[in-house]
Amino acid sequence: KKGDLTPIFQSPPISQGKYFVTPHLITFCAIIFSALLYNVWVLSGKLFFYADDWMWLYPAQFLKWSQYFALFPSVIHNDRPVGALFVKLVYQIFSLHFFPYQFIWLLLHSINCVLIYIIASRYVSRGSALLTAILAATWFSNTIVVASIAAIFDLLGATFCLLIIFFRQLSLRNRNNMLSNIAGVACYL
Repeated sequence: KKGDLTPIFQSPPISQGKYFVTPHLITFCAIIFSALLYNVWVLSGKLFFYADDWMWLYPAQFLKWSQYFALFPSVIHNDRPVGALFVKLVYQIFSLHFFPYQFIWLLLHSINCVLIYIIASRYVSRGSALLTAILAATWFSNTIVVASIAAIFDLLGATFCLLIIFFRQLSLRNRNNMLSNIAGVACYL
């Protein structure tokens, strides 16, 4: 039913032998599968860092963590420190191994598509919400961000914006639950 989040969060399980699966879990898996299948080219091993990627990998290598938290910007990344911090974190873990970057970016893209479904299902039918999510998973202008490390600012920014809306909807569903509101504010900051 439109406008009601209850089905998204409290679907009755479908019994299949020993396993219990909610209908939405199946939908989420379909969305994630669409995003992964359509964007499998990113994981092919034929890509590597290019262009702007190196501009963000350089500070990840040579700047100290403390330089990312300056009150007054002293380097270019300070205008959007969360993305730069994310690149630095991934660089510290995986160095210049390209595959993990692409996998993480693709995973974020898939999460965004699932969030789009959850948010849209509040306003339109589940079928329309699913179509919206699958289009987001496969639309070229949305998927090109998973191929570039420098696009983390757009990808992570979209994730935080969608989480803000998700937590606000969750708060409204739970009669202005303070925890949901705080989580939304944390995503905003």
